[in-house]
Parts: sequence; C-alpha cells; structure tokens
Amino acid sequence: MYGIDFRGGTLVHVKFSKAPNLDSIRTALDAQNIRNATLQGYGSPADHEVIIGLDLQATASSQELDVGKQAITHALASVYGVGPAGRIDFNNASPQAVAERLLAADPLHQASAGLETVTKTYRELADALVNFPQHPPRSGLIATSSN
Repeated sequence: MYGIDFRGGTLVHVKFSKAPNLDSIRTALDAQNIRNATLQGYGSPADHEVIIGLDLQATASSQELDVGKQAITHALASVYGVGPAGRIDFNNASPQAVAERLLAADPLHQASAGLETVTKTYRELADALVNFPQHPPRSGLIATSSN
C-alpha cells in the first residue's frame, strides 16, 4: 500500500555550480532563524541541486513567504558569498531594476533611436530575461564569471 504525505509549506529549488555543503547551509539557515528546514539533494548528484523545504507554519502567509525567501537568500549568500560589488543580483532582481541597468549601460547601442524607443526596448528585454525561467518552466543557472 502506498501513501502520500503532503504537509504543506514551501519548497525552494537551488542549483549550485559545484557540490554544496549541506551542513554549512543548515547552519546558515539556523542563523537566519529558519529552524527545521529540510535540505535534500535533488536529481543526479552531478547536477548539484538541492531542495530547501519550509514547513506550513513558517510560510502561512505571502508576507511570510517573502521573509522565508529573503532569509534563504541571505543564508546562501553568507555561505557562498555574493557577486562582485556593483553587479545586480539577477536571481532576485525585478524587471524594472534590470531595465534601468540596461538603459544606463546601453549594451545594444540604441541611444540614437531616442529615449522612448530605447526605454521600451530595454523594458521588453528585461521582462523577457527575468521571466525566462518561468515561461515555460525551465531549469537553468546563471553563474558569475571570473572576467
């Protein structure tokens, strides 16, 4: 006989560029007051994927979901560091923040097209970039290069 046990809560899927240290992640989560989180390897060990589970009591409201997400982000940053200064955290950036960065840098050299056109171009590009993993659901990793 088989059974399904669904206790509710939140699952956060994290993909690392190399094998993560689960004990270090667990310690960092405790430091962020995330107690009793579950950490489980996911998929092939070569994929370096981990699921971090928060129980239903820890994520009962949407505000608590945001707090939980931020706490997990801070915990992972404390273990693995953050990107170089001045770089945007693409995994947590809004389309607006990405569009503003693109507009300031003008990597497509569109300035001669006029501010309205350039702004629209970069807003559409930012929206597509930020929403890429969700539509359709995709798996991917954006890693910081050493360049």
